[in-house]
Amino acid sequence: MAGTFTTQNKVRPGVYINFSTEAPLAIELSDRGIVALPLSLSWGPVGSIIEVNQGESTFSKLGYELSDPKLLLLREALKRAQKALVYRINDGAAATATLAANITATAKHKGARGNDITVRITENGAAWDVETLVSGKSVDVQTGLTDVSDFIANDWISITGTGMFEATTQTLTGGADDNSTLGHAGFLAALQVQDYNTIACFSTNSADQALYINHVASERANNGKMVQCVMADNAADKEYIISVKNGVKLSDGTLLTAAQACAWVAGATAAAKVNQSLTFTKYEDAVDANPRLTNAETEAAITAGHMVFTAKNGYAVLEYDINSLTSFAPPKSKAWRSNRVMRVLDAFQNDVQEIFEAQYVGKINNNEDGRQLLRAAIIQYCNELQSIGVLQNFEGADDVAVSAGTDPDAVVVEANLQPVDSVNKIYIKVNVR
Repeated sequence: MAGTFTTQNKVRPGVYINFSTEAPLAIELSDRGIVALPLSLSWGPVGSIIEVNQGESTFSKLGYELSDPKLLLLREALKRAQKALVYRINDGAAATATLAANITATAKHKGARGNDITVRITENGAAWDVETLVSGKSVDVQTGLTDVSDFIANDWISITGTGMFEATTQTLTGGADDNSTLGHAGFLAALQVQDYNTIACFSTNSADQALYINHVASERANNGKMVQCVMADNAADKEYIISVKNGVKLSDGTLLTAAQACAWVAGATAAAKVNQSLTFTKYEDAVDANPRLTNAETEAAITAGHMVFTAKNGYAVLEYDINSLTSFAPPKSKAWRSNRVMRVLDAFQNDVQEIFEAQYVGKINNNEDGRQLLRAAIIQYCNELQSIGVLQNFEGADDVAVSAGTDPDAVVVEANLQPVDSVNKIYIKVNVR
């Protein structure tokens, strides 16, 4: 168990870490890759997590190849993310077809994609061959069947009933998507037992967005999951909420709204390394911002805590890798609005939790010798972060203290960390003679 603490009153054993900023922080501006996506789909299980890896075929899992427009948001997220945790938030009706008297084929999943399934039954001597096709593509052939009980349900259909097959070709009908009620709460509940880096919230409804904000706040404070959420045009004023102000235009003419562009931002944020900034990063296959913002509009959006896409010589870039935090007061300085800085702090939380719960919690004595072992491990870890440009000015022993806590089984760690941000502003003075 892990999370943050206000007082030393935790019940469960674990690692509890608070970050604070001394005013002023020395810097002025404020392994990963898993994104969680709530999607309305026409195929796939309803109400459960579906893992999709980058480069993997989505045909049997989600009903379409990734290039299909119906999987646009997933495709955008996987341009950067290594893995997507897809959750189908809409319901629907399953397509069916009558193959013979008392014999019915039923689509494996609810949704309109079921209407593209065809079952072809042909005689094979004294037996039958049953072929399943999706949009004319053969996906399964079972030969030499004598009756319905011989058919093995495949990725697309099951066949139920009694009696003998007969030669026929039938296309399933009645499949439908139901988007009247979307399961955002179910999605967030399912994520509580998953490991991920970012969530995309595609809803622009304020009540839905509030669900996501509260979920991430709870994940960070109570479950030790240092995740962020990406949503459209929400000045949440929180370092764990990323707000996207506008969208992009893709090379094929597709216009993505700010809400749809959250898929790419969430995927890119999930995949970004702790020593990497997304400022001025090109959005793959994007040729323009949608809409373009004026200089005044861009400055106002950034000041209000929004990410902005900008057109640059025939492509679109993410102008500034910031989150929605705009209230800069202890313990959170201006540096906290930098997502690169947040990735450093979040990595420290996640790594300390994983390493020290596995190797130290419950395994070392809470005496001076044991606490010095823990202190030495933290110093070594921070030195490694400094060696790859994640921290700077870390002085080792001078910046880490481990002392006994209030309870006999507790320790308190105090660490002074200065994350490295990227150069985002360059001021050049030219003297002309």
